[in-house]
Formats: sequence, structure tokens, C-alpha cells
Amino acid sequence: MAKRGCEELKILIVYFFRTGNSKRLAKSIGNELKKRDLDVVFDEIKPVVLYSWLREVSRDFPRYPTIALSLFISLWRRFFLRHYHQVEEDIQAMEHPNISKFDRICVGGPKWAILSYFVARYLQTVRGIMGKKIGIFATLKLFVAM
Repeated sequence: MAKRGCEELKILIVYFFRTGNSKRLAKSIGNELKKRDLDVVFDEIKPVVLYSWLREVSRDFPRYPTIALSLFISLWRRFFLRHYHQVEEDIQAMEHPNISKFDRICVGGPKWAILSYFVARYLQTVRGIMGKKIGIFATLKLFVAM
């Protein structure tokens, strides 16, 4: 195992996935870190309520014009980021609700308009995150015509 001083370096990779891309990326990152003799642990963010495409779109639909404007108008973007309220969704209990025993944390999931609701809830509820070195990753599922 890689050492940090006299201790082993422990890394937690936390991920949420809907289509499988984020899970594959999390496992790939973990496998690369394990090849470097690092102690890697995985934890999956699972929603309490199962996914409904219609439910997600209906809740976010009023935000879409605001998000589009923020891409093109810098003054609006500053206003939007200052006043944006991150939507969160309830998640199931995590295997590691307190991450203080880990040296590094890697959090990832799909890239939505801002941040996936489940990852946002995780970051709000996890204990021991203050002062940790955190890496992030995101995936984007594009529609592909067959």
C-alpha cells in the first residue's frame, strides 16, 4: 500500500449513476488507483425514490430558460449563480456516512444542468468532509441515433 508518512493512504470513491457511465468511470478510476497500491473503497449513492423521467423534467422545466440565458449573458450568469438554489433528492443510507477515516475522497456522477440532485444531497449529509482533499468526476450521456 502507498504510504502517507507511516500510514496507509485510504481513498473513498463515491458515485451516483443512472445509465451506468458514471459507475464504469468510478470503477476505472478505482482500478487505476489500486494498480498504484492504494487502498480504495467504493460507495454508491442510491436514491430513495426510483427514477422517473417525467418527474425530473417537470420539476426542472421552469429552470431551463434561466440556465440557457446564463450560458450567453455574463451578468445573468453571475445573478443566476448567486441566487441558484440547488435541488436535492433523498438518498438511501450510505455505507460510509462518516468519511473522516479516509485521506482522499473522489465524488462523481452524471452532469445535469448544474449538479445531480443525489450528489448534492450526499455532499450536504456526509460527515467528516471538512478539510478533506476531494476530487470530482462527471459523465455526460448524449443521445445517439442508431
